Amino acid sequence: MERLDDIVGSLGAAASRSPRGGWVVRVPTARRGEIAAHLVERERTVLVRAFVMRGPDRAHVDVYRRLLGKNLESGRWRLALDGDGDVVAAADLERDGLDGDRLDGALGALSALVDEVYEGILHTGFVVPDAAPRA
Repeated sequence: MERLDDIVGSLGAAASRSPRGGWVVRVPTARRGEIAAHLVERERTVLVRAFVMRGPDRAHVDVYRRLLGKNLESGRWRLALDGDGDVVAAADLERDGLDGDRLDGALGALSALVDEVYEGILHTGFVVPDAAPRA
């Protein structure tokens, strides 16, 4: 496997070393804007984790039900809550055979997933002014 440094460098995306170790890659999304994906090498995998949005203010059960349902169809990505109750997306990518194209595809899938769920969760879990777009 190429080193993660080389793989991230081949993406052509905005990326930087993380003070916590690993890399932070900026991933554009159409609906939410740019999100930061944190990549950390493990023994057999590369963990990719991204903050999607803070925890909902209301309708928690509806938001969590939607997130759990989306996990059934989101492939390698899973939506979860972190210790603060914020919504995150995470994936474990096999280190064997990981290259720039596979990482780019995984980050593209992350962008698509966020675009699919963001506005619906936003309007369900938060009070949003009427001028805000709806999914």
